Amino acid sequence: MSKVVDEVLYPEAPDTGTEFYQGYDVEEDIERTSSHYERDPEFFLTFMGSKWHSYSCDLWEEGFDITQAEEKKFDKLASLMQLEPGMRILDVGCGWGGPIVYLCEKYDAIGHGITISPMQIPTAESRAARHGVNAAFEVVHWKNLPEEEQYDIVF
Repeated sequence: MSKVVDEVLYPEAPDTGTEFYQGYDVEEDIERTSSHYERDPEFFLTFMGSKWHSYSCDLWEEGFDITQAEEKKFDKLASLMQLEPGMRILDVGCGWGGPIVYLCEKYDAIGHGITISPMQIPTAESRAARHGVNAAFEVVHWKNLPEEEQYDIVF
């Protein structure tokens, strides 16, 4: 792995006592999240106004529109993750599927998106079908994923 990747990414989940971990139980997580994401997807998709509907931390350059800034962010993530064709990736909190569909399409990855919001799944599935990518989506909390599931990348 490169020095950059070693400094940025963790080879395994952080311990529960670290700053990267919130100690909410599954029900608390669902309650905290559903108040935000259980709105009609059109509410978000209308004001976000981009192709991928990923509304945080885009990488902007002069003259970019929001879709280009999103794609630059996704490409940076792919580079940091050393994403290669055929890798299995898990998107925890996949939302409407934008990032994982983009990564599966551009890098020929195999995607699994999970969310605790049933409202997001139809949009994610529709997006994956339109782009013809190998990505599946399900409503499940990350703590309830089967332990036997194996992924090359989790983000």
